[in-house]
Amino acid sequence: MSYFNNPLAITTLVHVLIVLMFGVRIVMRRSAPGVAFAWLFLITMVPFAGAIMYLLVGERRIGPERARRLDSLSAAARGSDGSIYGEMFTDVDWSRHPRAAGVQVQPALPVGPIRSFVSRVGLRLHRKVVVVDNQVAWTGSMNLADPRIFKHGVGEWVDAFVRLRGSVVAPLGATVLGDWMLETGTALGELAESAGLRDVQPRGSADIQVVPSGPGETGDGMLQMLLTLMNSTHEELVLTTPYLVPDDSMIRALRGGAGRGVKVTIIVPEQVDSVLTRHASRSFFDDLLDAGVEIFLYRKGLLHTKPIVVDSGLSMFGSVNLDMRSLWMNYEIALFVYDPEFSERLRDLQQSYLSDSRRLNPANGPHAPFVSDSWKTQSGW
Repeated sequence: MSYFNNPLAITTLVHVLIVLMFGVRIVMRRSAPGVAFAWLFLITMVPFAGAIMYLLVGERRIGPERARRLDSLSAAARGSDGSIYGEMFTDVDWSRHPRAAGVQVQPALPVGPIRSFVSRVGLRLHRKVVVVDNQVAWTGSMNLADPRIFKHGVGEWVDAFVRLRGSVVAPLGATVLGDWMLETGTALGELAESAGLRDVQPRGSADIQVVPSGPGETGDGMLQMLLTLMNSTHEELVLTTPYLVPDDSMIRALRGGAGRGVKVTIIVPEQVDSVLTRHASRSFFDDLLDAGVEIFLYRKGLLHTKPIVVDSGLSMFGSVNLDMRSLWMNYEIALFVYDPEFSERLRDLQQSYLSDSRRLNPANGPHAPFVSDSWKTQSGW
């Protein structure tokens, strides 16, 4: 029988070619060694199905059309300079705005059988931004959902939004219009003109850096910003996050801070809406506790805010979680605020969370009983 008439031989040849082709692609993308090895092993040991899995979830592919729109958006950016619901709805007074004629809703990053082979499944637009008349902006962690009933079963969701005025409004508005352009293909200039987007005069004394992130946009820029915050701390670092699944570099930064005498405090919810994430998060607790990091579990609902405060003078506030999905798979936005007054207000907010939290006992690990409520006096809060 001829070699090319042998089905087994043909199948084996095709499998070898697939392994070689995907192997070169994985190596050239310079993934983390463990991740690269895992994918190579799966593609080799599970013929065809392993390759299909890699195509679906192995890369942060955003599709050629979205990549083209991102390029045009980046070029435009380089050429330019630049009760909470009640307050927000007051700003968005529908009776005073032409948008009262109707609300346009645009799905972000839709999925489908064909689209799955063009772009990666699971990419998510996670930003929360409201911009009104190019004068006022809101951003933070809050979804437009009733926190009392949203994903019921883990307690009430606890969130925070910040109201902004001044020149920071323009980049937030540009981010929203950029997201709309990426999904609809509408020309950015047309969107900016219809929305009245323009430079806004500075207001107040705080310096604020608006940092969007996401696949195809900033690479590991958000991770680098977070690592800079952690590594630049001299006295105190307080982090609040609903999902704590850090990578090795973040673990080293947190342990290193505690090791050099920084008071490192992490506040996470006692209950989260994902069992898998809950167990993944707790797998890091021992290493952090051993290094002297203090971990507190918030007891009055799903703590969903994400502020980070450094030495009472620098802070981060936005939609970014301290997990790899948020840093690598989601489109996020964060404010890096260089202002002691704002940091103090965030620190007061974190303190209110600490008053309703329990500290993990560092002597017995994350699965042991909690320290009694007397920790509040012992720890000096």
